[in-house]
This record gives sequence, C-alpha cells and structure tokens, in this order.
Amino acid sequence: MKLLGVLAVCTVLLMPCVMSQIHEAIPCDSQEVVALADLAVNHINEVEKQGYKFSLDRIENVQQLKKDGGENVYYIEIDVRETKCHILDPRPLSDCKIRSFLDTKVEGDCKVIVVTKAGAPSSVDGYRCELSPDSAEDVIEKCPNCPTLLLPNDTGVLYAVNVSLHKFNHVSNHMHKFQLRDITRASGKGVGSPVMVEFSIQETPCRKASPLCSLIALISPQNGFCAATVTPAGATAPEIVDVTCELYSTKVAPDSSTAPLEGESGTVASPEAATVAVVENNPTAASEVAISPGIMIPPKRKRAVQESSESSEELLIGTGQAGAGSEVLLKLSRFPDLPAHLTSCPGVRRHPEHL
Repeated sequence: MKLLGVLAVCTVLLMPCVMSQIHEAIPCDSQEVVALADLAVNHINEVEKQGYKFSLDRIENVQQLKKDGGENVYYIEIDVRETKCHILDPRPLSDCKIRSFLDTKVEGDCKVIVVTKAGAPSSVDGYRCELSPDSAEDVIEKCPNCPTLLLPNDTGVLYAVNVSLHKFNHVSNHMHKFQLRDITRASGKGVGSPVMVEFSIQETPCRKASPLCSLIALISPQNGFCAATVTPAGATAPEIVDVTCELYSTKVAPDSSTAPLEGESGTVASPEAATVAVVENNPTAASEVAISPGIMIPPKRKRAVQESSESSEELLIGTGQAGAGSEVLLKLSRFPDLPAHLTSCPGVRRHPEHL
C-alpha cells in the first residue's frame, strides 16, 4: 500500500513534465503552418452561412501534437479581417477587398484545430472566432464625417431594408419575389442623414404577377446580396432609394472526392452573377420584413503581444461528416493552453493595421 502511495505521488509530480512535452510550439512563418492557416480560413468561409468572408491577417501562435500513425494535430491562433464580399459571393477570396478603417473595419481572433495525416488531405476539426469592430469613438476621432455602425434592429435600418427590398421586387424582372435572409451591416451619420444597409435575400415561390403564393417550396432558390442607401425626404427633396442586388445561382452537388464537412450546405454563386440596380424616388408603402437575430459585438480589444491564449477552457465548434439535410450535432473539442514563449510568433501581418 505504501508503494502504491509513492507511485501515485510520483505520477502527480511528473504529470506537468509529461504534459509539457505533448504540445510543441512551432514557428508561425513555416510554409506548412501558413498553408494550414489559409486552409482554415477557406474552410470557415465555406462553412459559414451569414456575414462576410474573412481574410487571414496574421498567425499568432501554433502548437503541434504528434500522434501515432503519422497523424499531427495543429492548434492555431490566427487574426482575420472582414472583407466586403458576402459569404455567398462567388468571387475568390483573392478578389475580395478588406474593409478599411474609414468603413469601420472588423477584426477577429480565431482558434482553429487542423489535423494532418500522411496520405490524406488536411482537415479542419474545429474552430471558434470572436469578431469585434473598431469603436465608433475611434472612427469619429479620426474621421468625424465617416458613418458609424447602426444596430440591425434600429427603426431607421428596418425601414431602409424594407423599402429597398420592396423596390427591388417591384422593378426586378425576376419571375419570383425575394425575401430577406438577414441584415449584415448598417451605418449612418445620425438623424436625417442617409442610411446605408447591406442584407442578403432569398427567392420565394411567390410570383410577382400574382397575389397568390405557391405552398410548394423551391428546390433550388436563388440567393442574393443587396447594398442600399436610403436618403430621407427633405423640405423640398423627395426620399431617394438606391439599391443594387446581386443574385447567385445554387451550388451544384460536390463529387465524392470532396464530400462536404458538417454544416457545408446551402448555396454558392455561379461566376455569372446577375446584378440589378434600382434607383427610385418616393417609394410606395412596403410590406413589413423581419430580421434574423443580430449578435452584439463589443468594440475591438487589442491583444497584447505577450498574450498567448484567452483560456484553456474554450470550446470550439467542431466539424464532422453529416448527411444532407440531417440535424447538425456540434462536436466540442477542448483548445489547450498555448505556451507563454511564442518562438517566432506572432507572424507578420498581411494587412496594414492603419487600413
């Protein structure tokens, strides 16, 4: 019994040494790590259904866990920047401009788990991103005349989206009406100034020429993205609604060699996306539209260079195989504490901070 007690004490004392050898900090600037970080960002852009595409900005820290059978697990912390391309946009990421400071840029801290194995393609096993925009105070301080972000449930925002979508449906030569999917962004300069809104739309089975709406859902509805500016009426000037929408085709089914990861359903645009621009004065009354619940994100908090990890208790949204139309069950994976010494990390930023 005494021997067992001694062994238990030794095991406890040796545990920190053994655990410290499991995860190895590796350089952020290695070609393999950069390729895995790009893979992770592309995967996130494929999986997400709302918002905008991300662009990799900087690799902050990397841990490698070597397993049996030639399998390696990489725990990667990256910084991303929001682009101006909606997640449904067919354009490649390289053609998407990042959102600048004057347009209230949005940054994100992402933690990603990537698995590599000899003879098999690398795969993303889980990720979590926390997004934060520049604060309105910082934007106004450097650019007093720049618009600042508005909440998606703001009365003026809802009105702007409502009349913009109504006008698009009224003027568009599309056979069916479109409905709102979600409001992705809104900004303005205050009461009485133009309101800028961006939102995604989806085709409905309701025909424009008929007051009746089919109860049969469309098999492959088109999706789209709209940007609109609504200028309020003045003492002598009418209200102006300026809206431009891009419509995207439905994504074709992937072949067996590129089976979709869990959550990768939905649509992606074809290269030939249709663009419809509508500019009209004095819009007629439009029907009410609903918005999807928005997520409040606090102003950006700069991470100190010496910070390596927020917490060892963070959980990541996991991705795994799921059949088409099946209920998605998210697997949760624990993200480990990364070491305080960051070897050659963090890496170099791809996008200048002042932009």
